[in-house]
Amino acid sequence: MPEHAKTSVVIPHYNNNHRLKKTLYAVKREISNQKNIQVIVVDNKSELSPKAMVEDLGFFFLEETAYLNSPYSARNRGIEKAVGDIIILLDSTCVPQSNWLQNGLQFLSKNDADIASSNILYEYSSGEPTLSEVWDSEFGVNVKKSIERRNYAPGGCLFIKRSMFDTLGLFDEGIRSGGDYTFTNTAVKLGYKLMFCENSVVKYPAKNYAELKTKAVRVGKGQIGVWYSSSKFWRYFVKFLFKPFYPPNPKRISLAYKSARKLYNNKRVLFFQLFFDRYLL
Repeated sequence: MPEHAKTSVVIPHYNNNHRLKKTLYAVKREISNQKNIQVIVVDNKSELSPKAMVEDLGFFFLEETAYLNSPYSARNRGIEKAVGDIIILLDSTCVPQSNWLQNGLQFLSKNDADIASSNILYEYSSGEPTLSEVWDSEFGVNVKKSIERRNYAPGGCLFIKRSMFDTLGLFDEGIRSGGDYTFTNTAVKLGYKLMFCENSVVKYPAKNYAELKTKAVRVGKGQIGVWYSSSKFWRYFVKFLFKPFYPPNPKRISLAYKSARKLYNNKRVLFFQLFFDRYLL
């Protein structure tokens, strides 16, 4: 491990060795021509430990066992060991693409940003995506819109100046969801610069239907913490109660439908799937 690394990459992991392997090999490729890069994988007590795989690639391995099922606690343990001036928080499911690291670091420096988020692109399990994968790619994570319209970054891959953690502290321990919103939105409120880096790209697998339902439960639980942190708990709570009675945004449905037409031949089935999932998920 470099003792004076300029950049530290922190990767939390839990029970996804196959995807982690792709991510680590992509990171290895990206840092091959870079100096002073520290890579830390923090495992959250997976059934099959990736320790051997991580160390064979020359990366540093840690375990977080005090707070299970919490990627944010896993991140915290990595941040505590990180020695870089820039800390990159990379999800184990996000596979970096060509020039991901160089483009992200240059963007952060050139724009004098405090936090920069990579561009998350979806990939499908096969050539023709399933209905659920289309839904996830259309209505799931949209980093650019989240930053520009709501002043937060949804995670996946964040380039963060080390000084940000000195100011804001680490993530709340033990939480499963919502930590990225709280951290990045708080930073913006305090006057720090959050930006979107379009040409620093990672690829993320679109979710199937079972995974979408699991995500809905996880995010739903995390929303309560997000509401409290925003100081607008009752506003969001009331909106949540009445949301099922709101009609879906026609413009959003239309854009999603037009975009998905290229991917799905059965347009009528796709439209109704998108419409009804608006309420079911």
